[in-house]
Amino acid sequence: MKKIFALVIAAILCISMVAVVASADNEPTNVAANATYEIHDIYQQQKTSPWGWSDDPADAVYIDDTGKDLIDGVHAPDTSFSDPAWIGMSSNHPNVKENGLDQYLLFVLDKAYDVGTIRITLNNLQNSGIGAPACIEAYYSNDGTEWKGGYEGDYTEELVAGTCAVYEIKLDRNTQYIKLVYTAATGCSWMFTDEVEIYDDGDIDPDAESKEAEASKAAEESKAAEESKKAEEASKAAEEASKAAEESKKAAEESKAAAESETESAPTAESSEAPTPQGATFPVWLIIVIAVAVVAVVVVVIIVSKKKK
Repeated sequence: MKKIFALVIAAILCISMVAVVASADNEPTNVAANATYEIHDIYQQQKTSPWGWSDDPADAVYIDDTGKDLIDGVHAPDTSFSDPAWIGMSSNHPNVKENGLDQYLLFVLDKAYDVGTIRITLNNLQNSGIGAPACIEAYYSNDGTEWKGGYEGDYTEELVAGTCAVYEIKLDRNTQYIKLVYTAATGCSWMFTDEVEIYDDGDIDPDAESKEAEASKAAEESKAAEESKKAEEASKAAEEASKAAEESKKAAEESKAAAESETESAPTAESSEAPTPQGATFPVWLIIVIAVAVVAVVVVVIIVSKKKK
């Protein structure tokens, strides 16, 4: 009995150890430690007065002078930007403000990994023009030339002035090359980063890219169909409006023609007067002669009457 019990305990212990090992194997691994990287458009400020911009490396400030500061696992203890762990990018440089050049970090891993989560630690001092970026976009490539993606992430917690902030991006791609493009927040002229962690999750869907392409194609086709439908409806509405306008014009013309016809057929004021018979027409001179004759007769009658008396 004791032997059976001991065997059962041993079996449970073995199973537990296997589970622990399997669990450890499934834990995401930070593969950034073995990467190389380049900092593009990290601009150099002169240390001496007058302050200005310089391309001389000797004038550079807030730089990564080891080539490992962003992947050495060492975090700055606070937001003091004078700490060498903080690497600065200035969005106030003329090349950014006037020429619109991107500011980005380019990572080359030692091989292709199933990259899941990318975690970036940033300085949100909110003073001296320093603040966390508005966003960071992740792009990936298989050859370092052709880039895909543009995936944005988000901060793990609400931004608080005077604290460090962690920005996470879910990439979920098998890749060796990663580009992180920074966009400065309004009013912030400096962005400081102290650590970038790139995790190999080990469980990336191998068909994720093709599925995304299919989904993107379907979305584009749906959008095109919707736009085509809207254009067709707009064209139909325009056609109906044009038809209605033509009918309205035709009705107006018919109404005008009918009114003109009624006007032409109606008798005028002159034509509505009763015509004067030809025989009843007397010249003016004849009327005057008759009047004079009547007057003469009356005078003669009066004279004769007086003589008889």
